[in-house]
Amino acid sequence: MSLCLEDVTLRLGDRAVLSEVDITLERGECVALIGPNGAGKSTALGVMAGSLHPRSGRVVLDGRPLVATPHLARRRAVLTQQSVLSFPMPVADVVRLGRLPHGSSADDATRVRAALRAVGATHLHDRLWTQLSGGERQRVRMARILCQLDSPDAAYLLLDEPTASLDLAVAATVLGQATHFGRRGGGVLAVLHDLSLAAAWADRLILLHEGCVVAEGAPAEVLTPERISTVYGVRARVFNHPDTGRPLIAPQPFEDDSWSRHTA
Repeated sequence: MSLCLEDVTLRLGDRAVLSEVDITLERGECVALIGPNGAGKSTALGVMAGSLHPRSGRVVLDGRPLVATPHLARRRAVLTQQSVLSFPMPVADVVRLGRLPHGSSADDATRVRAALRAVGATHLHDRLWTQLSGGERQRVRMARILCQLDSPDAAYLLLDEPTASLDLAVAATVLGQATHFGRRGGGVLAVLHDLSLAAAWADRLILLHEGCVVAEGAPAEVLTPERISTVYGVRARVFNHPDTGRPLIAPQPFEDDSWSRHTA
């Protein structure tokens, strides 16, 4: 059972943002989608979520075209980069929004508190959304997703830069909950920019560059110095973590002229 992009091409104007892209997300795995800015990562995730429609190719969820999947919000949840909420809504009500695809039930309040507890945000239950910091909002948004995924139908979780601008504790909480969902049999795809973090978290990496998949596989197979230089335009050393053996990426010092050429 899987969520797949099959030969997907998407254009914006005369530019191909994605070109004949194939991506498969299996249930039970955590996959990181990596690549430089403008590579097409968020676009690929948007197509997989059903919010963007490709010019050619198709999206398939568990053998059925995504567009023909009934009750899609019960099957997959999406954590976007930005929240559209801008008014003083109580945190408990924000989290409860995750239950909308499933209809209301007598235990919704219990589910809300359980989701907030899972992300270490029980103390925010009675606060207003507009009073929260960026990290607190991300915890609450993840709690809302957990409420949405609290269903036998839930199969896939898509996260678009879920750790951007977050401290280590919040990032660990968000990715930890995503990992827990994956280990329970769900499929998780996350767009990540931090290569060391992606290597530490993901079972598999998919590297996008200029709208194409240029490498995929285990972190150690994808994150080679040569490939990082080719795709990101910088030189880097790749070390093995002393405990996990996963790759750690160390770019050359900032005064190196490779940086100035890349940023010019």
